[in-house]
Amino acid sequence: MKKVNYIWIADNGGKSCDTCKALHLTEYTNIEDVPEKPHPNCRCIVKDVSGLAPDYLTQRPWSGKDADKTIWGDLIYEKPNGERELHPPKHPMFSRESMEVKEWEREIEKKLYTHLLPEMEEEIKKLEDIKTFGYADTKGNVTIGAGNMIAKKEDMVKLNLVDPKTEIEVTDERKMEEYDKIITTRNKLGKNGPKNKPYNYKAEKYKRDDYLIIREEEINEKVKDHLYKDLDQVKAKFKDFLSYPYNVKKVLLDMEYNMGKRFHDGNDKDKKETGSDGWPEFFKAIRARDWKKAAEECTSDQIGKDRNKWRVNMLKTAK
Repeated sequence: MKKVNYIWIADNGGKSCDTCKALHLTEYTNIEDVPEKPHPNCRCIVKDVSGLAPDYLTQRPWSGKDADKTIWGDLIYEKPNGERELHPPKHPMFSRESMEVKEWEREIEKKLYTHLLPEMEEEIKKLEDIKTFGYADTKGNVTIGAGNMIAKKEDMVKLNLVDPKTEIEVTDERKMEEYDKIITTRNKLGKNGPKNKPYNYKAEKYKRDDYLIIREEEINEKVKDHLYKDLDQVKAKFKDFLSYPYNVKKVLLDMEYNMGKRFHDGNDKDKKETGSDGWPEFFKAIRARDWKKAAEECTSDQIGKDRNKWRVNMLKTAK
């Protein structure tokens, strides 16, 4: 993924020349790549975003204390008479007010795929505690890799499972046999796990002498495919998703990845279909943009403390 350190911002107040408009939102990795201002009295700026969270994915990113950090210094505007003005503290820059709504949405959509999803791939791999072998999750579902649930044993043939001793992919029959062996182990362990929680066993309990594994590169591909689908789902569930802060987007993707259809607002249809009450208070808080309340409603006893803490911190720091 390209590292973005600088972004060109045109004045976009209707007076920008064609050259400046063409440069608007251009991203640069190195300062040496940034061109000179194309003409005298140019009102463009180049925003230095190095070391900053990519919050330019949100509706009003560069305002307040970070607004004056530019490579040309704080003196931004040059009037025709040569007089200079300091950078206004609440200049809209990359906001809905600085461009047409469709253009704004197009830029946000693009960065969902160039920034948000690649970052969440790495986050999910940390949060899910990757296992290269199959086990049963806290719902009793056969799972492998980064929380990749296998609904039925016929789905095992879609995976490139290998014998860890030979590193050779096994037959489809052997893959489905592996599914049955995981179920057998699950049933032997019993539903009431440690602390009397359903299937609350460590994944290592499912290791056998003849267990199969999934390769790391395939785990990475599964995470990527999963997140692409999850992004479509959260955008459908939250109509204002594009304008949510970056950290909020991350939490919603994590919860969709973790729960799928069980991550709903408590409507009767989804409750009946999933057998789950959903997350009505959390959805209400998100839709009201009450990030503090959402932080209070985002935790689950079905995931680890570290993952719950990550969600809470993400929402508490959302702006």
